Amino acid sequence: MIGKQIGNYKIVEMIGKGGMAVVYRGQHLTLSRRIVAIKMLSTELERDPSFSERFFREAEVMDRLKHPNIVTLYDFIEQENHHFIVMEYVSGTTLNQIIKNGSGPLPFDQVREIFRQVLDAIGYAHKLGIVHRDLKPSNIMINKEGQVKITDFGIARLLAENFEATLTTTGMGIGSPYYMSPEQVLATKEHPITGASDIYSLGITLYQMVTGKVPFSKKDSLFTVLQAHVSASPPPPKQFCPDIPDSLEEVILKAIEKKPEHRWATCEEFWKALDLAIKEVEEGKTQAVVREIPKAQEEKPPIPEIPTPEQVPPPPPDVKKHVASQTQPVSQEELIHTTVPKKRGFLKLIFSLIIIAAIAGAGSYFYIEYKKTSSTEVISTPSPEKGKKERERKKLQARLNKVRSLIDAGSLDEAQKILNEVIKKYPSNKLALQLRDEVQKKKESLAEKEVEKKINAMIKEARSWLEKGNVEEAKRIASEVLVMNPGNRDALEILDAAKKMQEDKFVKEKVEKGYELLKAGKFDKALELADVVLEKYPENAMALKLKSDTLLEKERAKSGGQNEVQIKLVKAEAYLDAQNYTKAKLLAKKILELDPSNEKAKSILKAAEAGEKRKFVDEKLAKGYTYLEARAYKLALKEAKEILKAYPGEPRAIKLRDEAKLLLEKQRREELARKKARIAQYMREGKRFFSLGKYEQSILAFREVLRIDPNNREGKIWLSRAKKELEAIKKAWATGGGAYKIEKQDPKEE
Repeated sequence: MIGKQIGNYKIVEMIGKGGMAVVYRGQHLTLSRRIVAIKMLSTELERDPSFSERFFREAEVMDRLKHPNIVTLYDFIEQENHHFIVMEYVSGTTLNQIIKNGSGPLPFDQVREIFRQVLDAIGYAHKLGIVHRDLKPSNIMINKEGQVKITDFGIARLLAENFEATLTTTGMGIGSPYYMSPEQVLATKEHPITGASDIYSLGITLYQMVTGKVPFSKKDSLFTVLQAHVSASPPPPKQFCPDIPDSLEEVILKAIEKKPEHRWATCEEFWKALDLAIKEVEEGKTQAVVREIPKAQEEKPPIPEIPTPEQVPPPPPDVKKHVASQTQPVSQEELIHTTVPKKRGFLKLIFSLIIIAAIAGAGSYFYIEYKKTSSTEVISTPSPEKGKKERERKKLQARLNKVRSLIDAGSLDEAQKILNEVIKKYPSNKLALQLRDEVQKKKESLAEKEVEKKINAMIKEARSWLEKGNVEEAKRIASEVLVMNPGNRDALEILDAAKKMQEDKFVKEKVEKGYELLKAGKFDKALELADVVLEKYPENAMALKLKSDTLLEKERAKSGGQNEVQIKLVKAEAYLDAQNYTKAKLLAKKILELDPSNEKAKSILKAAEAGEKRKFVDEKLAKGYTYLEARAYKLALKEAKEILKAYPGEPRAIKLRDEAKLLLEKQRREELARKKARIAQYMREGKRFFSLGKYEQSILAFREVLRIDPNNREGKIWLSRAKKELEAIKKAWATGGGAYKIEKQDPKEE
């Protein structure tokens, strides 16, 4: 497709390829500065009317959307049985790539700016009644200026449509597995797809932006991920990123609620909550910094408290009384005029000083212990709080032991219920998290076995319906199997067989009805039926024959069967329309034999020859370039020569021939170089064996040389000499003449 003209645009290069379409970068032929993206429906899907309709629907939806954050549609082109969407080219990267490059959570300000634009665009689409249905980071592009562009409205649908009228087969959810809403996974009339589905997908995207992960692991099987969207509780974002504030976590978890009515009602409501949560985070950080500045400036060593009576060992009763008497308030005057008793008073004073020293010593002890701990910790003292924590720890251990017993007994739902309560209270408890993972894996294992059993039963039922001729029922069941197990071979085979049966039934009914109308002389209605079949299956032989026979009979009826030339002209035109150029050419020649001046016959002959040439040349060129890629240059050259033999001067064939010759010559040179290298290697080996007296090995080496190059003179000489030496040794040993003396000489002298 590179270099091909599509409407007013020229394709420059391929920039992406997916399961449904290929995207090229294109350039306007007149306005050379206009660069566009050209999306072409995959050739394999062109023949399927449902995919063509879906591709057209994407263009139809894009045409209704005029928003700065949604990719703009320029044109929709149908050319040479291909469909193209011409749209705005976005030079930038995807949100998916930004998340990957970040290798973790994105900054909150970046999350806020991207989501502001995304929610504004999707909210606009929802107001027009359009649901995207495939929102994910790879469909959100950010250009070099930081502007968001939403892409890929390929499976979007209008909310006003009935469920049955959508392009989604009943029982077949559409979307990307890691971002699909529960109602998309279930895909039933009871679970319609609405704007809430887009909000769920955006919630998963927001979860990934702030944690660096999707809630349901990409390491799990596809079935496990789909089941998780429907029934499993997502792990709290704080589990992966503890710094996430509660308000932001609540916004994310509400967006990915299982029931649509529990999610944010609109994108505007979603944005207000998200904006407020992130603003609170930013304001909280600012206030924290402001508070820390004076704290750092005024930081002083903490002053220890005087130990309380409970912290100091109680003194004897008589000492208590003495201390109490000593601690009574005394005025300064009383202290001056007080007289100290001579002996007993002195002992009391000494004893009082000892008590005071004990109290001071205890205070110093507690002060030192206080300094040993961190500046923010409180001195550990026996308290009711410690007892409470110990009771909580024991209670937690008892609950985890109960969970283990429930797991062993197979009561997984009850175990998961308890674990959810525990993890909500203790989100970082490793044992609880491990038990939760174990429960989840066991539930998934049981579910997978149950689903496998159910799938086998459904496949059996679908085959039964297919054998009975009930194609619709077989397709419905096979589609349900593919939702449960995408890529299931049996289901795909049933769908293919059902499609073939439908095609055969459709064609047979229309063609048989067409021949009935033909016999009745209703030519126009017969032609209509033939065209109906050919519109759906352009190369159907039965429909082509019906059209040819009808045109022929119609012409015969007009001419009364007398004008043989006219009849042949009609038939030749029918062959030309069916691209049967050989038969069209033969008929045209027969007409010219009957009427040499018939211009219509000449025109048909010319068109048939041109078509035959084009078909022949295209097939040969395709083969030739395939051979070139496979390094079969001789076969490629042969194809080019066959084209030039039939059509001398064909430029594409000349180009193929020149490329093949060039590569063939290069291949020959490489082969010659390898041949010389092998000869040199065998000559070195032969001479080495000869010098060691190993003549049998030497003979083998020189024979390899002559096998590669039969005319190698040096190899012949050395082979002859090695044979002579070997014969001489054999004779010497045979006659008992003892050892044979070898006289070495240069082979060139011989």
